[in-house]
Amino acid sequence: MVMLVVLAVLVVVVTAVLAYSKHHLNYWALRGVPTAPGALPILGHMHKFISKKYPRWLYADEVYRSLGDSTVCGFYEMMKPTLMIADPELVKAVLIKDFDYFVDRRIFNFTSDKDEILNEMLTQASGTHWKGIRSVLSPSFTSGRMKGMYPLVEQKADALLDYIHRELKTKTSIKLKKCFGLYTLEVISSCAFGMDTNSLRDGHSTFNTQVENIFKTSTIRMIKIIFFLCFPKLSNVLKMSFTQPEVFFFRDVIIETIKQREAGEKRGDFLDLMMESRDHQSDPTSKTSKYRNVSITVSFIFL
Repeated sequence: MVMLVVLAVLVVVVTAVLAYSKHHLNYWALRGVPTAPGALPILGHMHKFISKKYPRWLYADEVYRSLGDSTVCGFYEMMKPTLMIADPELVKAVLIKDFDYFVDRRIFNFTSDKDEILNEMLTQASGTHWKGIRSVLSPSFTSGRMKGMYPLVEQKADALLDYIHRELKTKTSIKLKKCFGLYTLEVISSCAFGMDTNSLRDGHSTFNTQVENIFKTSTIRMIKIIFFLCFPKLSNVLKMSFTQPEVFFFRDVIIETIKQREAGEKRGDFLDLMMESRDHQSDPTSKTSKYRNVSITVSFIFL
C-alpha cells in the first residue's frame, strides 16, 4: 500500500513538472517566434550548449544558418527563454541606438571567495560598477591606441616566419592550424598579458598549456553549471566555486606584470593602455585592487 502511494505521488510530481516545463517551453511559439529544434523537458537546449562532443558555437551557427528569412530565434536555457538575434541592424539597435533599454545583462552573483575575479568580468558587472569598468576600458580601444601595439604584433609575425623556415628545413609540410595557433597565442600573451612566451621558438610553453586547460570542460564542471542554472540561490548558499585553477595562473602573471609597470617598465601593450587610462580617472578607487582585478578580467577577453 505504501509503495502504491509513493508511486502515485511520484507520478503526480513528474507529470506536474513535465506539464510546467511544457508550458514554459511554449513561450516563443505563443509569440510567433521561430524556436530552435531539440528542446527537452526541463533542460531546454542546455544539452546542446554544454555538449563536450559538439561545441556550442557550432550548434548556434547551425541554427543561425537554418533561420532563412527570420531575424530572430528562440532558445531555452533550462526553462528560461533566451533570444538569438540574427539581423545586424537589430543588433546595432540593441547595442547602440536603444542601448538605454538593454543596460544590464543577466547577473550571476558568485558568492565563493575564489570567484572574485569572475564577478569583476565586464559581462558580469551591472549598473554603476559596469559604467566604472567601461570608463577605464573604453579609452584603451581607440584606433590610435590599438595601432600603437602594431610593433608587438609585427615582432611575433617575424617569429612566425622564422618558425616556418625552421620547420621546413626538416619537414616537407607543416600543420597550419598548429602554426597559426602558436602565433595567435604569442600575440595574445604579448599584447594582453605583457609577457613573451616564446612558443614559436620552443614549440610550446606553460602559457599554452594553461590556455588549453582553461577551455577544457570536465563532467564535474558541467554538472556544477547545470546545478547553478537550476538552483542559483542554493548554489550561492553552498558557495560553489566556478573558477578554474588556471585562472589563478593568469591572475598571478598579470599582477606581477602590473608591479613591473608601476616600477617604470613600459612595453606599449594593452596593460600599459589600461593603466594609463586608469591613472586618468578622477575616481579615487580606480587605483585600488578592485580595479586591478578589472585589468585581469579584461585581459581574459582576448583568450
